[in-house]
Amino acid sequence: MTLSVRNKQIDYVFKQLKITGWPHAAAVTLTALAVWFHQPDIEIVLWFFVLQTSHIMRIWILDPLWIKSTQAQQDYRKVRLFLSMGMFATGCWWALIPLLYLNDPQSEIFVFISISLAGMICATLPALAAYLPAYLSFITPIFAALAIRYVQLDMGLSAFLTMSFLAAMAGISYVINGIITRSITIDLKNQVLLGEITDAKEKAEQANQAKSRFLAAASHDLRQPLQALGLLLESIRHRLDTIEQSVHPLVHHAIDAQEALSALLNALLELSRLESHDLLVQETAVPIKDLIRSILCEFEQTACAKGLHLHVEGPDAMVLTDPVLFSRVLRNLVSNAIKFTHQGTVQVEIERHAQDVSLSIIDTGIGIPLAEQSRIFDEYYQVSNEARNRQEGIGLGLSVVKRMCELLRHPIEVHSAPGQGTRFSMRLPRSWQAPTPLKDPAPQASLEGRRVLVVDDDAALLAAVGLLMRDWKCEVVTADTLESALEKTQRLQFQPEIILSDYRLGAGITGMDAITHLRSAFDKPIPALLLTADTDPTLVKAIRELKYFLIHKPVKPVRLRKAMATLLEGDRLIQ
Repeated sequence: MTLSVRNKQIDYVFKQLKITGWPHAAAVTLTALAVWFHQPDIEIVLWFFVLQTSHIMRIWILDPLWIKSTQAQQDYRKVRLFLSMGMFATGCWWALIPLLYLNDPQSEIFVFISISLAGMICATLPALAAYLPAYLSFITPIFAALAIRYVQLDMGLSAFLTMSFLAAMAGISYVINGIITRSITIDLKNQVLLGEITDAKEKAEQANQAKSRFLAAASHDLRQPLQALGLLLESIRHRLDTIEQSVHPLVHHAIDAQEALSALLNALLELSRLESHDLLVQETAVPIKDLIRSILCEFEQTACAKGLHLHVEGPDAMVLTDPVLFSRVLRNLVSNAIKFTHQGTVQVEIERHAQDVSLSIIDTGIGIPLAEQSRIFDEYYQVSNEARNRQEGIGLGLSVVKRMCELLRHPIEVHSAPGQGTRFSMRLPRSWQAPTPLKDPAPQASLEGRRVLVVDDDAALLAAVGLLMRDWKCEVVTADTLESALEKTQRLQFQPEIILSDYRLGAGITGMDAITHLRSAFDKPIPALLLTADTDPTLVKAIRELKYFLIHKPVKPVRLRKAMATLLEGDRLIQ
């Protein structure tokens, strides 16, 4: 038996003695009174005071010694020794009762003492059986005194029954001790397992936090070149007419690869933020049809390139949701629908109900086998369909969608059949606020002649954004610092109509600082977009509270163009 189990046995005994100690003191008092009325003498008074004093001494001396041992988490050898000695002494004092007062088998006191001692032996069994030496030390003197007295009174059969009772109680105490010991052992093992599980959980949480910190720290460095690559490829696409025909497929493949890589990075970082509970839900009343139209505009060019009809049907309604997070859900589902639909339509269907609004994204694509529909929301799972396996991605998009829907409390379901298309359906609570419709931004709104100031400390990204702005026929000035931006605009007498600024500009200057200084220099509230690769939720919240329009890198050129056009037209921008 291990030391910890023996110590737990003692702990069990002392906890029980706290409960049974006072009933024992009451039994001593009752026995003393009964004997006094039968045979008043000084011996019974002395017996009473000795046992009651021993009870008090246990509370004053032995209990503090046990508590001290538990606090020091040391061996209980001294406690075990004193406990056994104390129980033996108590048993000996109880043994004096039959030796002194068990005289007349016909008297009432004879029956009272016999029953009282038998009850005392049984009553102490639950309290002391956890530590057998203490229990046996207590009952053995009592049984021995009873047997001796029965023999002296020529009651041999009673003496035999007394010794049989002793054997029976010893056997029962052994069984109960085994049960308690096994329970203690299991409890200790459970504590060890719980400790191991807690340690493993803490290590897993620390590892997850470290991963999230790494992704947050690395996201800026990962997104910057990816953003530059995307914008440069878009500029190359604008120049396809001047490039040799054989190069066209290579450019298109490069654009597809960049978009796939961008989508994968965004999904990984989004999933990391969902796992670390960094995304905060900010619900507001949103006109759902306007939100859908603004999302569909981003994909209109892609859908047209595949010959797909992309549209929204149904009445408008105000819903309660987080427009930023729900926009990500819609983008993911619409992108997925277009990706796996080769002909036909992709439509978003709105149905208005009494308390909520159901929203369905329906395509006429390749569909999903019934056996695999329950797993499509799992991380890294892709439907085992040959056509799907040839597509880019590693199966994170729908996992992010599912988790975001859970965060927003918008239940999502899927209904599909191979070759017949797929329907993703969600339910959003209605809002009874009066709708404030947004204008439909034109997906290819003209930016020709618009004066754009771009501020970014990343040389490659600054060049890429500047090149793209010129492709869109904007008048553009680029600067890598706030000071450079102020100097160039003053020297060139350039009055920007819109500012595009990276958030981190080096030397402790942020994009918000740059926008504030530039607005002050030109003495007017110039529309501005902050572009950042940071995903820190505290930072994002602070930027939005200050009413700055924020776009996360990497951003698709079509979305950047739409955001710029929306701001220039003075409309409200859904981020």
